[in-house]
Amino acid sequence: MNTTQVEPLRFTDEHYIALGRMVVEFQFLEQVITQSLVQLMHPSDLQMALGFTHTVVNELSFSARRKLLSNFVESKPVTHFIPTGTKYEKIKSEEMPELLKRLRLGLKLASEAEEERNAFTHSQWLTDPICGPPGTVLRMKFRAGPKRICGGIKYVKPADILALVLKVDEAARSISKETQHLLAFMRSQEPA
Repeated sequence: MNTTQVEPLRFTDEHYIALGRMVVEFQFLEQVITQSLVQLMHPSDLQMALGFTHTVVNELSFSARRKLLSNFVESKPVTHFIPTGTKYEKIKSEEMPELLKRLRLGLKLASEAEEERNAFTHSQWLTDPICGPPGTVLRMKFRAGPKRICGGIKYVKPADILALVLKVDEAARSISKETQHLLAFMRSQEPA
């Protein structure tokens, strides 16, 4: 690293804004996953059942909610979403594999975003008197793994954090869109 490109590290307003956006966007993703679980578990509008289910699901960690939604989608047969003999069964059944593929991709993106968010959230942030590239702060994270210590350090720009915000937003929109599509299939279960 060239010494002319080194300065004391400081958090800028852009860092704080990016971290704040990350927190808020991740809470939105968490809400999308919670709503998706609740709606898929109770597709009818039974207010009491929805309220109780929502409360129980809210007690779970983000990771548990994401895994539960993934398991729910993966473990249910197509007939759970499109019962045999319903209106447009053939068309819906042909669309289902692609819809589930898109939902799986959204959940995978949510998993990756969770790992990155955890790295940002559960790190130590080092600044002055430590020096580094202009406009960066140093993120340091170490944890005990089986048989070894894992971790590392990385210089972080606000743009690095904002890239995660975009990933979280994409995951939330994808999961929400595909869940709504599944719910539409389930609600249109008129006899043929």
